[in-house]
Amino acid sequence: MINRALKNYPFAPLFMLVSLATALVLAGCGGGGGGGGGTTGGNNGPPAIGTPGSSGNSLAAIAGKVVDNVGTGNPVAGALVSIVGSNATASTDSNGNFTVSNVPPAATLFTVTSPNIVTYPDLIAYLNLTYNTDPARLGGQCQLPLPALAATVKTALPANIQMFNNSAANSGSTTPPPPPSGCF
Repeated sequence: MINRALKNYPFAPLFMLVSLATALVLAGCGGGGGGGGGTTGGNNGPPAIGTPGSSGNSLAAIAGKVVDNVGTGNPVAGALVSIVGSNATASTDSNGNFTVSNVPPAATLFTVTSPNIVTYPDLIAYLNLTYNTDPARLGGQCQLPLPALAATVKTALPANIQMFNNSAANSGSTTPPPPPSGCF
């Protein structure tokens, strides 16, 4: 009977062999899906830093307030807060408040840029130290310390950032001289 089948269908053995090989190959691929969790990220490339599920790379946020040294500390609108080593930035709103999102949890420094050099001479006080925030100063802007950040949590700065106003002398406040050591 097999001889008869082979006479009528000469390609039957080849077809059977190919079918068997295909079945074995497919069986070896069992359990498909999965993968993608290692360093290569499967077929979609590596996971983006800070995306949910990309183990340990969730981003944080910081919040704070920039005020001036006139009276009780008027809010400073339009000051730019930037996280050193990242593209994370935010400008202060009309109440002087800011929230910087997408901050890498390992970030340790930030800068503040004056919204108006005529009104604010690039000097700020933060945590009882005075910093020169002039981007054009030799060595660039002074960098301020961030508190320890936890991933996916909004961390408030431990103190307001006080930006010195040129008109403060009229209200009895004085603008300190630039920090003698450069940054504080």
